[in-house]
Amino acid sequence: MGRVCGPDNCVRYRERRDRDGSCKACPDYQRVLNPDQDNRSCEPADCGLRAVVLQDGECQDCDDYTRASADGRYCISPVCSRKQRLLVEGICENCTAKEKAAPNGLSCVAMNCSDRQYI
Repeated sequence: MGRVCGPDNCVRYRERRDRDGSCKACPDYQRVLNPDQDNRSCEPADCGLRAVVLQDGECQDCDDYTRASADGRYCISPVCSRKQRLLVEGICENCTAKEKAAPNGLSCVAMNCSDRQYI
């Protein structure tokens, strides 16, 4: 009885199966999203707003007070205005009308006025 060749064993998440059964590497920043269902296509991973996609297609969480850049490849710390504070999720939140950002930019503090100023 003759031997039958089966498909190659592809590297899980990093290689897709080609039509001829061979394995092809996914491009940088992409991976096989559902290797148990359809192992034929590579796609960019959706890492969300608080994680970035690495060159191997894996997701990595951003540090506190940072978020993913628009292209999802870098963690960035947004620059908030003087009337906003930076939240742990990496987004800016407005202070109330009678507050301004604290010197560290992470909280809001009451604005102090001199005798000739008002809020």
